[in-house]
Amino acid sequence: MTDLEIETLNKYTARVRNAVREQSGTPIYNSSPAHAEIILSHLWASASSHVNLLSQCLNEDVYNSDGLIESAQKFLSQQGASADILYEDEPQATNRFFKAMKAQDNVSIRKIDDRLHGRYDFSLMTADGKSYRFAEDKYEMTAVAAFGDPENAKSLDDVFGQIKALEAPD
Repeated sequence: MTDLEIETLNKYTARVRNAVREQSGTPIYNSSPAHAEIILSHLWASASSHVNLLSQCLNEDVYNSDGLIESAQKFLSQQGASADILYEDEPQATNRFFKAMKAQDNVSIRKIDDRLHGRYDFSLMTADGKSYRFAEDKYEMTAVAAFGDPENAKSLDDVFGQIKALEAPD
């Protein structure tokens, strides 16, 4: 990574930290695996009770990040914290995030029935019903995120709940 790329990511991280602190709901655009990792790490870190995650494959370019895994584990170590994770395609055997989440007692992690794959095109993550990351195309990194936007986060939680309800428990 070049010095310019590092500087750009540092500025992006500072912008995300500011958004977490302000909780104003101002949208943050993200378009790369590095941006996604920064946003998702901050969603886990800012959550206090519950996270919902709907992902196509828990892409290793994003989810194998030490920082993201640590943020998720720190959140999940809190009293009363929980997460629901739904994914379409089986993660690679080397996916450390997937292994770490499967080892948690307070995480429900399930593969979505193949018959549902074509019924939606997006991926999402919500934290505490007030912050989120939403990618309109589940195969792309382009997404929008916001911290402190309970109206849109609730809508995404509702959609997540509908998809989860179509699934049978393990």
